[in-house]
Amino acid sequence: MSEEEPLKVILLGNSGVGKSNLIARFHNNDFSEDFESTVGVEFVTKRITVDGVPVKLQIWDTAGQERYASMMKTYYRKAKGSLLFYDFTNRFSFVGLEAWRKHLEANADPRCVSIVTGNKSDVSDQLVSPNDGEAYARQVSRGM
Repeated sequence: MSEEEPLKVILLGNSGVGKSNLIARFHNNDFSEDFESTVGVEFVTKRITVDGVPVKLQIWDTAGQERYASMMKTYYRKAKGSLLFYDFTNRFSFVGLEAWRKHLEANADPRCVSIVTGNKSDVSDQLVSPNDGEAYARQVSRGM
């Protein structure tokens, strides 16, 4: 992959699971307890080095609301990877992973690597067990 060609990764999951906070932490080393819903899509680009090779990483933060679903198909184009997010404190976000996974399978390149990501594991009122998350990840993660 040439340095100019971005490595596109899309973040998928219900609203409020922490996709935007992950980007803020990665891009600016910033974290906020405040929640502000993403409208449509936002993306950041960061140059990183992987195994000595410079890579332009482009991370797409998608809106988790159903009303943006019709726009989502275009976001998958040229994605090399995806992170499927759920929130340990929100059982509905975990159950919703299956719909996100199916949408990804229907719209992304079959070679798109997919990783299940659980957020908010440091919060005490967890409604999803780590075992459930790990079992689902083993079942559906692709390209690993």
